[in-house]
Amino acid sequence: MSQPKYEKLQWTLEVLTRSDVKTFPLSQVERVGANAYFAVRGRLTTAMPILYVLSLGDDSKYVRVALMAQVSKLSPTAAGEVRLPQDGAFLVSQMSGSIHVLAVERVLSREELASLVGGREPPPDPTTQDSTVTTDTSTVK
Repeated sequence: MSQPKYEKLQWTLEVLTRSDVKTFPLSQVERVGANAYFAVRGRLTTAMPILYVLSLGDDSKYVRVALMAQVSKLSPTAAGEVRLPQDGAFLVSQMSGSIHVLAVERVLSREELASLVGGREPPPDPTTQDSTVTTDTSTVK
């Protein structure tokens, strides 16, 4: 399998503290703690159609998808910036580690995403099913 085309975006990281929101260049943040509330903000400077916000675990090197978005569906501000998630909302880190924002050419598997940030795919969770949503229309009346 060939490596997909991608671009690592150098956005800013917003972290919610007890008293306010602190903003840091993502390139200068080595890690966020487990259960930290965060968002990312930046300019859409790419023609790539898919955007991922990933967390890479410090110890495990597991890669988790915090958010995935279609670039064409995002609404930049007048300044051309996008905040993910939208203003007033935050993502929650599931583990301590680094945050990465990638623009990619297509939807990627977790294995492909892990390879792009130097991590590895977490083992399957036996308590959850595949993230694909399906509908059983036989129960709809």
